[in-house]
Amino acid sequence: MRRLFRRKVLVTLAALASFITIPAAGIVATATPAMASTTICMASGNMWCIGAASLSSGAMAVNARPANGRQFTIVDKGFTCCGGFEVRQIQLTAAPTLCLGIHFDPTHAGDLITLRNCSGGNSNGTNWIQITDASTASVRWQDNGGSDASVILTSDNVLGSQLQVLSLGCTPNCFQRWVPIN
Repeated sequence: MRRLFRRKVLVTLAALASFITIPAAGIVATATPAMASTTICMASGNMWCIGAASLSSGAMAVNARPANGRQFTIVDKGFTCCGGFEVRQIQLTAAPTLCLGIHFDPTHAGDLITLRNCSGGNSNGTNWIQITDASTASVRWQDNGGSDASVILTSDNVLGSQLQVLSLGCTPNCFQRWVPIN
């Protein structure tokens, strides 16, 4: 009789523990969703993708073949700017402390794009406004701070050439629309 009573108590405690811990584990699992990464490529022209030769701060962001394009995670910064557009960072998936950012260079016609420390935000040129064009399913990445917030992430359509930021509607061989590919 005593053994039966002990067994009932243990079964009851085990059942109670499972009712308490299983929902808690479910809540924890759903509270931390995985962030998807993607390769970002030009929407037209040769459709080069954003690449970088190394995973170090200051490395040039360049036009790369799709197979050599780096994986990026688009990170929502939790605020909007400039007409209600979401502010985001383009974070390097293989090195999450690094983001695409603007290296402000007064000697160059357009400021150059490099991998930069993500923590700088606007002061480090790593915050971007994501402007989506539903008609072409493409995105323009506009600078959200720095010296000139009206410049757009731009490619000159030449393999290996460093990306830069230029004003909207720049000259021929100036590509400013981007699409994610997986």
